[in-house]
Amino acid sequence: MARPRPEQLFRRWLIDKLKVTRWTKAPSVELARRLGVQVDVLLAAQQEMDQENRAAGRPLTRLGEPTVARPPRARKAQLTMQLPAEVHMRWQAVARARGLTSSSLLRSAVHTFLLQPEPPYHPPTSGWVVQGVVQSLPWSPQKGKGWWPYWVNTSITRGAKEALTRRARVMGCSEFGLIRSIMLDVVEGQLGHLTYLTSFTGMWDDPEKYLTLEPAEWTRKS
Repeated sequence: MARPRPEQLFRRWLIDKLKVTRWTKAPSVELARRLGVQVDVLLAAQQEMDQENRAAGRPLTRLGEPTVARPPRARKAQLTMQLPAEVHMRWQAVARARGLTSSSLLRSAVHTFLLQPEPPYHPPTSGWVVQGVVQSLPWSPQKGKGWWPYWVNTSITRGAKEALTRRARVMGCSEFGLIRSIMLDVVEGQLGHLTYLTSFTGMWDDPEKYLTLEPAEWTRKS
């Protein structure tokens, strides 16, 4: 294979540089003159950007504009759940099988549930029941053994937390009861296809973007 000529290497270098510039004007003779390059080089850089954006599913941008707009910083909320030993063991097994942390699994489960209208398979009033067997959760630390060791903690957006609260209100249960049902659905494979989220910034911060299933007269802004 013939080695690229110096002018070809320089053109390749120039196109790559132009693709990461911050010029806000579309390719034109005037812009080429200001940058000291030929118009066809600008057009080639714009064409390559368009192809890369299409392949990655990103919106098309003009040469010099940021490829991905930065979303506003989401507000953070915490979910902490104590689990019976059997449920915790099953939860960890599901997380390992899916290549997630237990925290990411809970975040993904809540996000997925709030995007679908179906109620959880396990009724929120049924307690910690796995395959028909009631799993106990002590109300106080075990004597001499410190605090109960089986728990899961995760970060979600405040918008998702608000949507979860509204959904629980519509179902006539507590937020804790609804999260418990979602987690039981996960360990028994009843939630369906999960949308994996390793960071809470992948969630909506606007509760209106989730399915809260509220009657119109109940809807309110957070």
